[in-house]
Amino acid sequence: MNLIRRLISSHCLFYRVTGLYCPGCGGKRSVYLLFHGHPLLSLWYHPLVLYGIGVLLYYSICLGRRLLSRSSTEKSIATWPLWGAVILLAGNVLLKNILLVAFHITPLSSHIY
Repeated sequence: MNLIRRLISSHCLFYRVTGLYCPGCGGKRSVYLLFHGHPLLSLWYHPLVLYGIGVLLYYSICLGRRLLSRSSTEKSIATWPLWGAVILLAGNVLLKNILLVAFHITPLSSHIY
């Protein structure tokens, strides 16, 4: 258990060097919180985790429908989830770094323990 806490609370190299959050900062904590029944905190730490689960469910349902219908027409995979992920990731990094630099608010302080 101590090892898990150390892994989750460790900062990335980008954060250590620049003092800014990278696009992946908060991802481990988000997964940890989601698995421990805290979806709203998980969403705050890194919204891409819940978004990714939703996209996987969407693609799974689409693939299942395609396989069950045995449709001979091949449809291309929708690209909107990828663009949504890029926009969400950029917005997340900008918001958290603005809070950190401009207002000295550390949005990724530990709520886990």
